[in-house]
Amino acid sequence: MNEFYEFLKKYISDKFSADKDIVASVLVSDADMVGHKPNSTQNEVFLEIMDDYENTRTTTFMQGETTSVIPVQFTAFVGQQKIAGEMKKARAVARIFGDKIKGYINELKINTAINPNIVGCRHTTTSPALPVQDGEKNYLTAVRYEFVVNYPYVGE
Repeated sequence: MNEFYEFLKKYISDKFSADKDIVASVLVSDADMVGHKPNSTQNEVFLEIMDDYENTRTTTFMQGETTSVIPVQFTAFVGQQKIAGEMKKARAVARIFGDKIKGYINELKINTAINPNIVGCRHTTTSPALPVQDGEKNYLTAVRYEFVVNYPYVGE
């Protein structure tokens, strides 16, 4: 599971780095909300496995577990900035980041050559754009997916 999680972090980071609409850097890291104070000048996307209980749904046959269901949340913290050359308010930027993440994951879902360990993937929910602190300066949106991944996971 950790290999898949690290793959997702790198994948999302690489996709934001290559995105021509977003000129500001995007920090992609583990979710660690304790004491975290987003600032309006640093885009951040946190990843977190939402549920890692022993009874998480799996596909099992006589030979044992063959796939794992891994729910992941991508939380984007953003401020006002230019997107595709046009200045956007933080709330709109949060929505755009949510759409970008959905597009990146859709590409991952469709192109099985990117990571053949992914057997299935579905978008479960997206939060509305919500203010974080300082009123209009910082907003977040959370995009949640459920991945079905081969077990054992085979590195790229």
